[in-house]
Amino acid sequence: MIRYKQTVMVALLATGLAMGSTAHANLLYNITDLGTLGGGSSQGLGINASGFVTGWAETNNGVYHAFITNSSEQMTDLGTLGGSNSAGYGINASGQVTGYSDIANNYGYHTAFVTSPSGTMSNLGSLGGGLRAGLSINDSGQVTGEADMTAFITNSSGQVSILSTLPGGSDGRGHSINASGQVTGFSKTADDIYHAFVTNADGQIIDLGTLGRNNSSSMGYGINDSGQVTGQTDVVSGASHAFITNTGGQMVDLGSLDGYYESVGMGINASGQVVGYSYTPSFYTTNGSNYHAFVTDNGFMKDINTLLVSSATGWELTNAIGINNSGQITGAGIHNGLTHAFVLTPVSAVPVPSAIWLFGSGLGLLVFTRRKNKNIQLKDG
Repeated sequence: MIRYKQTVMVALLATGLAMGSTAHANLLYNITDLGTLGGGSSQGLGINASGFVTGWAETNNGVYHAFITNSSEQMTDLGTLGGSNSAGYGINASGQVTGYSDIANNYGYHTAFVTSPSGTMSNLGSLGGGLRAGLSINDSGQVTGEADMTAFITNSSGQVSILSTLPGGSDGRGHSINASGQVTGFSKTADDIYHAFVTNADGQIIDLGTLGRNNSSSMGYGINDSGQVTGQTDVVSGASHAFITNTGGQMVDLGSLDGYYESVGMGINASGQVVGYSYTPSFYTTNGSNYHAFVTDNGFMKDINTLLVSSATGWELTNAIGINNSGQITGAGIHNGLTHAFVLTPVSAVPVPSAIWLFGSGLGLLVFTRRKNKNIQLKDG
């Protein structure tokens, strides 16, 4: 599976940001270590409205299993479909999880799964060469993800259909789906370059373009119920930056923590807050990871490591993958030398929808990114 800097920030940015609300308090987070399933490491990949998390965690046998947390933030092993490894990528309000699992007696092959609300894992089905992974699930139970070389979507009855690629292109992935069934992801163009896309009300895929020069690329990773997309795009400088789209579907460069190099937007909530990870020079890190988790606050990217309560010692948060509408965040960080999944819960209020900073601000003129995706700890299927 395909795994998954600030160029010129024009004066228009400051003007647009001044139009947003600045009434909410500074962000501050409590952190909960989600632990593992008996092994050494774990990664949070999806979070629902109740703060339940899915992802993968190492077992005491050294394999990786999909998990779901409960209201006490304890992990439950979701098992596999008979093979060794699995991972949960998306979770909806009912606690249904989608992801991928190895299957029995077929070494190296994995398939998409979905769980029932009670946690029973079942094969999502097959289509042509098969469904490789489910990456997102909405509250209606619709799933999107990756089939062999293309994106797929299911309807509320679980029937699978393939999403078309961008004109003349091939090879795509559906990465996130919202309540209306809109999907974002990426597809190759006729020039054999990946571009981020979003589907419209008719299921047609719309090329979101890039903020880079000719032959530059982009990827869509997260979408909220308003249809705003986040992901990564090449920018004019040649760097790769996180982006968010405005109401006109235009990309806006979110920059990066170091001011130049790579950043990736992975999740977005109803308030337009984006989470992801960004390159950070090694002299700013304690574990040599070179990547820090970020969250946006009225459109400004902030290192989450600077937003933890004072008692949250020993952590270096390397990525943030999912954020819910209450502002809770999941991802992974290094804690006492081990990589563990976490949940962050805001201590202060998160922005209200009126603070969606770029709506109508015309900030689509800002420049953008490209996907290089180097250090994210997503298990490859």
